Amino acid sequence: MGYAVPPGTIVSTQAWSMHRDSSVFPSPDTFLPERWLETSTNAPELFKMAQHMMPFGTGTRVCGGQNFALAMMRAVVATVVRNFDVVAPPQTTERSMEIKDSFVSVRHHAMPIVCSFC
Repeated sequence: MGYAVPPGTIVSTQAWSMHRDSSVFPSPDTFLPERWLETSTNAPELFKMAQHMMPFGTGTRVCGGQNFALAMMRAVVATVVRNFDVVAPPQTTERSMEIKDSFVSVRHHAMPIVCSFC
């Protein structure tokens, strides 16, 4: 492919840059969930995107909790949709829904956070 990699070099990839490759994911920084909907003409594009999608990592370093996470996401989404009327607040606009890349820091609290269930 045009790159000389010395023996013993550790090579890896990361999902952030893989998922922002515009040759695979058209308009990668735009929220377009419909890009995954199958049409009569986009089968090759869907196949290519699926090959490059790696939200849980890949290979020997794949997330061990992937199957559990996917099952829990399905159960949580189904529970929320079944038990609540989900609507966007009236002040929601296209601009307010833009995706922003940022880092998240975790701050330890001096006092524990207490949660209770009704």
